Amino acid sequence: MDEIKAATVQSYPQSTDDPVTNSPARWLGFTHRQRRTLTALLKCPHSREELDTAACTSNVPDVVAQLRRRGFEIPCKMVKHVDRDGIPGRHGLYSLSDTAREHLEAVIRTALNSIHAKRLSPPSRLGTDCEF
Repeated sequence: MDEIKAATVQSYPQSTDDPVTNSPARWLGFTHRQRRTLTALLKCPHSREELDTAACTSNVPDVVAQLRRRGFEIPCKMVKHVDRDGIPGRHGLYSLSDTAREHLEAVIRTALNSIHAKRLSPPSRLGTDCEF
């Protein structure tokens, strides 16, 4: 019989300077790929290939479409280039609009407020004989 080998999944180290991944926004339903895409776009505009690498995916247009459905404005500007064979072409450059940046800040602020409210709420008393 032939042995069936399980495919191994390459793991990527988590970045410690990732403002989205290390924020409470991770609790608001963002996928890992969405968080990595937003983090990259917060820094500067990126091509599809760059975002594929940053988000650890091979289909970043789908991730961008998911984020757009969540209300983020992510324009794609077409930029002229000449490829290595000297053939002129165009490629897309994704960026976050100012509105999208404000939206992301609001999402993170809401998550922070939610977490702080939970931390500041008094403990629930299970019985009257409990001492705190």
